[in-house]
Amino acid sequence: IKYAQDAGSASTGVQLHLFDPSAAEGSGSPFTMTSDGTTNWASGVVFSQAVPLSAYGTYTYYFTTSDGSLTARLPVSGSRSGPVVSHAPVIAWSGASGYTIDGVEPNAGALGATFTFKLKYSQTEGQTPTSVQLHLFDATSAEVAGSPFTMTSDGTTTWTTGVVFSSAIPRSSLGTSSYSFTASTGSQSARLPISGKKSGPKVDHGPLLVWTGATGYTADGVEPDVSAGGSFTFKVKYSDADGNMARTVKLFLTDPTGA
Repeated sequence: IKYAQDAGSASTGVQLHLFDPSAAEGSGSPFTMTSDGTTNWASGVVFSQAVPLSAYGTYTYYFTTSDGSLTARLPVSGSRSGPVVSHAPVIAWSGASGYTIDGVEPNAGALGATFTFKLKYSQTEGQTPTSVQLHLFDATSAEVAGSPFTMTSDGTTTWTTGVVFSSAIPRSSLGTSSYSFTASTGSQSARLPISGKKSGPKVDHGPLLVWTGATGYTADGVEPDVSAGGSFTFKVKYSDADGNMARTVKLFLTDPTGA
């Protein structure tokens, strides 16, 4: 606050009267404030006071001063609202299927696949976030182009119990990525994980199926191509540039009726 007196009279003291969210005057109030060390009383001297606050909610306050004969009050009557002491926001895994222990699905995919990242944001007093972001890093730990990505809410407004945010990102570089989330209310922030990064997703070349190249299988996958009946042998060659073993290889067969 700035104190000034036209005749240049010094202040005998500037005090801060502070009231907690229950409207009770706080411990130590009124606080005697400290000047900035200047003495230009006619043009103004700034006084300040740092006060730690521990109770959640909205505080109120006013200032008083005197030059030894006259007093002043700001505001002239009543009190000023603020500051608001609130809980920090919380971000957590969304809890949906595939998102109970991490924030991405699928956990692995081929080059060019799109991966969906999700988190749940909440704040005890119901404050809306000013930002919710995904920080994504490639296999070399370099932040990818466009990161951090601004995430999109699910459209609900249940801020106290949680709102899910998501971002769908296509990946075009090989290897295992890593990521973290941040959220802010403008005055307080949260991070998931609290430190470091979460590993995933893994991006690889993906499997490849081709004709085997053996006799009778250079242009298709069955031999013989025509027969009066009997047994037909189907073949296909599987490969994966990353050396991943095939979990399943299936043949889908339709009869002449299309069934």
